[in-house]
Amino acid sequence: MDITSSEISLGKSIIPIVLLITMLFYNIIFFENNDWLGDYTYHYILIFTSLVAMIIGLSEKIKIVFVLKKIVSSIKSIGTPIMILLLVGALAGTWKVSGIIPAMVYYGLNLVDPSIFLPLTLIVSTLVSLTTGSSYTTSATVGIALVAVGIAFNIPPRNDSWSSYLRCLFW
Repeated sequence: MDITSSEISLGKSIIPIVLLITMLFYNIIFFENNDWLGDYTYHYILIFTSLVAMIIGLSEKIKIVFVLKKIVSSIKSIGTPIMILLLVGALAGTWKVSGIIPAMVYYGLNLVDPSIFLPLTLIVSTLVSLTTGSSYTTSATVGIALVAVGIAFNIPPRNDSWSSYLRCLFW
């Protein structure tokens, strides 16, 4: 008898997801830049919630062979995104080595006014994403140059107050 996922109740199938989100949220809110369980906190959280999912599956009499077949089919389905990431990485590397990214930084610093940099970044990123069809390509090529120009213009590349924002939002 081949057991399908429709035989598990929605409540039981959501338990590992809710547990995962709760543990990640707890780590982000209460430990900010530190880790709750050390350097491998996120690994421990994933392993723990995977064990909970496995226990739920075993309690519902789902065979390990069925689970392994689903894992293998899931791994096969991510071949294309992995290939895209490898090719984009190669493209970014060749752009850097050939001087394209340093040239974009040079011209960005000399031709762009800092007051219009952020709106221009939005427009350039949008156009590159639309023409290449990949946000990966945008972030790995033009994005590198735009971040470098932004840092030169004293625009921080990221906001370190994400956990503070979440804390204010929920408390």
